[in-house]
Amino acid sequence: MNQKKFQRSIEVALLWHSLDSDNLGVGALAIGHIYLISSVAKEAGYEVKFTTVGTPNSDGKNARVEVERIVGHKIEHVVYSPRKIISSIKKLKLDKLGLFNKFDVVFDIGEGDSFTDIYGTSRFLRLFFSKLHVLVNKRPLIIAPQTIGPFKKRKSSLMAKFILKNASKVFIRDIKSRDVFQSLLPNSKSIQVIDVAFAMPFTKNIEIASQTVGINVSGLLFNGGYTGGNQFGLKDDYPEFIEELIRYFVEETAYNVELVSHVISDEQALEDDYRACVHLAKMFNDVKVAPKFNNPIEAKSYISGYSLFLGSRMHATIAAFSTSVPVIPLAYSRKFDGLFRTLGYEHSLDLKELTKESLMSEIKDKISKNESLALDLNLAIKTANNYLNEYKRGLLEVLELSYENNK
Repeated sequence: MNQKKFQRSIEVALLWHSLDSDNLGVGALAIGHIYLISSVAKEAGYEVKFTTVGTPNSDGKNARVEVERIVGHKIEHVVYSPRKIISSIKKLKLDKLGLFNKFDVVFDIGEGDSFTDIYGTSRFLRLFFSKLHVLVNKRPLIIAPQTIGPFKKRKSSLMAKFILKNASKVFIRDIKSRDVFQSLLPNSKSIQVIDVAFAMPFTKNIEIASQTVGINVSGLLFNGGYTGGNQFGLKDDYPEFIEELIRYFVEETAYNVELVSHVISDEQALEDDYRACVHLAKMFNDVKVAPKFNNPIEAKSYISGYSLFLGSRMHATIAAFSTSVPVIPLAYSRKFDGLFRTLGYEHSLDLKELTKESLMSEIKDKISKNESLALDLNLAIKTANNYLNEYKRGLLEVLELSYENNK
């Protein structure tokens, strides 16, 4: 490849990406996305300079250093606050209004599943405002692979429709999001791909004892959601179900048991998985708690050593799936079923539909057919890789257009 090609530079903003989030799923999306864009750009002879934009990073995480080593430059992170931007405009300080002007293209991943109103009006408006900001700055807005919807309110649907209609490209990570997109814009086209966390690199863990099951416990579900009152409408009591699940593996199987965190936060006790894991481990002899991971790559690498995995954090289950660990996702929202069904992997169990008795019956049945679980996994991994290749082709097209339009 000639030297001239290496001099083709593209400034990329990664909106709602956070490398060092307490939520390792959000971090996995950022790392996987940067890894994909970098690999495509390198093959095509582009130099990409990344800036992440979104929520504040956690001081306790260290993914940024590893990712900066991969891409070969420092990655600036800009904390995005609509309130501060509006306040600055009122004071006639207009520098923040042009935040996205310097970028050739903006990829918005919506932290994976935040482009919806099910998490509240404030969060939806924050996501909407940021997308509108990109359009006002007349920058190409790329909706990166994420869950779209659901939108419970008509106003939210209309606002989402406006953004999607004016985006330069829309990539979808699951079939249910594709259906939402088509209901809003029946004459427009989205591109079906898959979650970019599948592309995040890892190192195979060979140190975990054989025949060990990893159980990811969601601190958010354990505490009843943000409201503390079964916010997500689970069919049965989540702590009781998890306790019964652990007891089953301890008393009725030959598996060693480890409890695994994928949201680790010293500040946000409500969301912290680690506290819930420690609490549950104290109730049993010989049940271990996996370490507090410092970054998503470390978590994925560790999870790769299990013989079986069950989890309520979607990106914890993706970490298992994409490292060839048979996995039973324990879903609390449609994003689980949408994603895994897109891959032809029909083993998610819906916590909103099934009682704990039904859940346990299903889990026992799936474990008894472990070979079938592994076979379905291998086939689904091939499908995931095909979707990743489709996204790489889409990325190349975006990078080429961005360079040509801004050189």
